[in-house]
Amino acid sequence: MKQLTYCLVLGLLIHSSTAAPTPGLCTDDLATTFSNALTSSTQFAPNDKSNNYGPDRGLLNTVQTKDPNGVTQMGGWLAEKNDFNQWIQVDLKQPSMIRGVITQGRNGCCQQWTTKFRVLYSEDCKTWHTVGGYNTTDAFFTGNKDENTPVLNNFYCPVMAKCIRVNPLGWHGNIAMRLGLVGCPLNTQVSTAAPTTASTTAAPTTMAPTTTTQPTTQPTTTTTTTTTTTTTTPRPTTTTTKATTTTPVVTNSSPKSGSGQSVGGSGQCIKSCKGKANGDYQSCSGCEFFVTCVWESMYDKRPCPRATFWDDNEKRCVMKSKTCP
Repeated sequence: MKQLTYCLVLGLLIHSSTAAPTPGLCTDDLATTFSNALTSSTQFAPNDKSNNYGPDRGLLNTVQTKDPNGVTQMGGWLAEKNDFNQWIQVDLKQPSMIRGVITQGRNGCCQQWTTKFRVLYSEDCKTWHTVGGYNTTDAFFTGNKDENTPVLNNFYCPVMAKCIRVNPLGWHGNIAMRLGLVGCPLNTQVSTAAPTTASTTAAPTTMAPTTTTQPTTQPTTTTTTTTTTTTTTPRPTTTTTKATTTTPVVTNSSPKSGSGQSVGGSGQCIKSCKGKANGDYQSCSGCEFFVTCVWESMYDKRPCPRATFWDDNEKRCVMKSKTCP
C-alpha cells in the first residue's frame, strides 16, 4: 500500500505542470540531456589511444565512427571485465523523475549487447537503492537480443534521483551498452513531446530466458529471447518489457544438489539450484526471503515486502504464509 501511494503521488507530480495532461508527459531522454556526465566502473582497453570504448560512447543511437584525429569512436560503452560488478552511470546534476530505461547493444561490430540488468538510483550519488518491481524491492530487467534494436523498460514505479546506474547481469559476447533514461527534471516544465511508439511484450511473473549460458564463476555470455509485437513507426522499433525480479545477493554455485530443509512450517527451503527448474523457492535464510533459480544459478535472500512472508504453495509473498508461518 505504501508503494502504491508513492506511485500515485509521483503520477500527480507528472501531471501537475499542465492543465490538460498529454500522452507525452515526462518523456525526455535525460541521458542525452546530461551526455557529458556519463561514467562507468571500467572501460575496455583504457590505455588504447586509437580506440575509445568509454562511457561517453554509451548514449542511445551512438554509432561507430572515426574522428579527424584518426581515433575510432566505438558504437557503445564496453566494459573491461565481464562480471556482475560493472555499471554505467548518468549524473543528472539535478533532481529528476525517471520512468524507465532504453537500451541498445554495441553498434559497428562484434555482436555484443547486454541481455539482463538491474537499475540503481541515488538522490546524492553516494547512497544507492535498487529499482523494484511488482512485489519486490529489486528487479531484473530484460535487455537486448541484437546490436541496434532499442528496448524500453518502464519502471513499475517512477523514481526520483540525481544519479542512475545500470548494472549488467547478463550479456552476449561482452558487456556493451548504449542507453537512454525516460523522464524529466523536477524543477522545470515537463516535456510534452510525443513518446516513441513501442512494441509491447507481456510481463513475465518470473524470469525464464529462452537461452542462457551462466558459468559458475564469471559469466561471459547470456542470450535472452522475448516475444514481441512490432508496430511500424518512423523511428527505430522499440520493445517495451516489464521488469522481472532480481536479487541483492548472488550465489552461482553450491556444494550439494538442491536438497531442502524445513523453515518454520510445511515448506521446504533450498540451499542449491542444482537440478531445480527456473523459478522462485523458499529461502533457508528465513520466511521473509525467497530464492530465484535461473539455469541452476542461485539468487538468494531476495526480500519480501515489509510484513509479508514467502508462501511456497502460492509462489509469492503474502501477509499470512501457509508454508512458512
